[in-house]
Amino acid sequence: MIGFNLDIGHPAGSPAFAMAAKALSFLPLGSIAFRAVLVTQLFAGAAAALIAWIVWRVARTMDAPWPVPELAGLLASVSIGLSPAYFDWVAAPEVYSAQIAIVVFLLALAVRTDASAAADRRAVFLGTFAMGLGCGFHMGTVLLAPGLALIYLGAKNGKTHLRDIAVSGLFFAIGFAAFALLPVRSLTEPPFDQGNPETWTAFLAHVTGRRYSGIIHSFPWPRIVYNLRALAGHFPSQLTWPVALLAPVGLFAVAVKRPLAALGIAVAVAGHLYLYIKDWERAFGYLPLFALAAILAGVGAAALLRRPARGVAIRAAAVVAAVFAFQAHRAIADHALATDDLAHRHARGLLNASPHGALVVSFQDANSYTMFNLQSIERYREDVVHLHRTQLAAAGYLARKFPALDWDAFARDAESGLADALLRVARGRAVYWDYGWEEGGDVPPDRIEPEGFLYRVTPGPAWPDFRRSAEIFARYFAPVEKLSFEHPSDFTAREIYARRHLLDAKYRFDRGDKAGARAAVDRALRLRPDFGTIHARLAVLLAADGDLPGAYDAARRATLLEPVNPENWTARGDFARLTELEDDAVASYRAALALNRHQGRPAAALGALLLGRGEFKEARETAEEAMVAAARRGERVRLRGVIARALIGEGKFEEASGVLRAVLGEAPDDERSRELLDYCVKAAEAAGEDT
Repeated sequence: MIGFNLDIGHPAGSPAFAMAAKALSFLPLGSIAFRAVLVTQLFAGAAAALIAWIVWRVARTMDAPWPVPELAGLLASVSIGLSPAYFDWVAAPEVYSAQIAIVVFLLALAVRTDASAAADRRAVFLGTFAMGLGCGFHMGTVLLAPGLALIYLGAKNGKTHLRDIAVSGLFFAIGFAAFALLPVRSLTEPPFDQGNPETWTAFLAHVTGRRYSGIIHSFPWPRIVYNLRALAGHFPSQLTWPVALLAPVGLFAVAVKRPLAALGIAVAVAGHLYLYIKDWERAFGYLPLFALAAILAGVGAAALLRRPARGVAIRAAAVVAAVFAFQAHRAIADHALATDDLAHRHARGLLNASPHGALVVSFQDANSYTMFNLQSIERYREDVVHLHRTQLAAAGYLARKFPALDWDAFARDAESGLADALLRVARGRAVYWDYGWEEGGDVPPDRIEPEGFLYRVTPGPAWPDFRRSAEIFARYFAPVEKLSFEHPSDFTAREIYARRHLLDAKYRFDRGDKAGARAAVDRALRLRPDFGTIHARLAVLLAADGDLPGAYDAARRATLLEPVNPENWTARGDFARLTELEDDAVASYRAALALNRHQGRPAAALGALLLGRGEFKEARETAEEAMVAAARRGERVRLRGVIARALIGEGKFEEASGVLRAVLGEAPDDERSRELLDYCVKAAEAAGEDT
């Protein structure tokens, strides 16, 4: 969709990828999606070939005899080219293979560099241009730049002049100029315009991924440690054990010959981890690191076989053949994701299940992007008015885009949130809301009823017809859910549908249908038994039936399956507290806040427990940190209550009085806070304080 329309996509926009996909979209080959995948295929093939060449060239400098350089290069190329994550993500229209190709190309330049000043200058200029262009494919490439520069300096023998460094900045800017597409295209109001980067401020925010700065520049150490452990396991699982064990040997060989290049590899790895290690344990986020490891493994193999006997060479060839056979079988048998277009089927279901002229407000990625794609490329079911929930903040833009709707009537109501506002705008059309991840009660649960995958907004209190919803789901979505089981590596569809059943369980439970909620949780567990969040929801249902020990066990299982989800730790803390396991409750709340300290519910609960233990300072600091991001009134009231009680415990009555006045400003009927304020005033007067 992004390439075909030249739309503005996910930060940082990837304009170079969009333009490459647009260029290939003119080819008379297959579908638009197939042509976009050709971009990743071409870069993936180029990267695999360059990896083989790099290892071959380095092995030749080690005076390794034939066939060692050839075998080492083939080992490196095969191990990464057919690794599960690499194979999966070059069978999809994604940016990762282009990023790897750019990085490997820069490594090839470093390997090729010699003492010739002219060659050095050409390599610097070409490399900096490639780096600038590489940012247009994946902005994370820039984090690898310091390490790649050290690798180049460690490999070269000539001098680098300051003038050449200055000119190389110009070449970087030429490559980076691909980003000029974003503001120019955004001004034309394309079908999908994420970030709206028309002004300098918006452009800078989009290119730097400012909306994700809270993740990128935070340091949740428990999650980092967990992800590092996951990363250590990825290398043998992605590249095979022989290759994973050869990589350190190759790094040692590089360090002995070119210490600066070895340092550059370490810096490049650190730069990539800075972006990914805090939030991502899945393998494909580390593809550039796997490519580096494959190259080092090839170099390590060449270093060990520089003087091979004939029998050793034959055995080495057998190892390469075994790695190839193993990786090829695994890639083809277990990791072929392009067999069925589940996303396409899902999008057709969403649109076909909507009545003619319906207004659909989406929010979750799997629903939003698939419908945008189908409507903007195939022009399918354009009678359905589809917009993303965040676009509701720009009613003027929506009025221009959808003039048939009454956007003058759009105004949030005090009690119904956006429910009545959307019904007024729709002018009698059916209105559908993408329920989930609710913040601020945009549409109350009692004003929506499930219809298949989405939820219909009702004019008054909803009386859900669960049987009709099940019939719609069975007709349009159950076939997609069934197909997801036939593709063992395609976790995406199963996760999407598991989350849908989980939302259905939440909705039913909120409406008092505990039996239906349990059935929905069971359906979710059949799809993703390893999904800890589902077990946390099961804990709530068990507690509602009075089974508190069972609820605690389910919440504990959630943290074991998904230890990097703070909500699971919060649930475990809640049920540990209810089963009088106070030490475990405190530890669980601390674990939740270690992953994200700006959470109101676990901070308030932990603060209350710490107050009972007399640990006033920690209780106050915990609540104060969570106040930074407290958006809801009730959350702020609870946190300020903890802060005020902690200050009282510390004997700081004047400060506590100020906090309690803030509580009463938001909750004037809070009698407990008023009593505490009176107490603080009297205590301060008795202590001689002015309050």
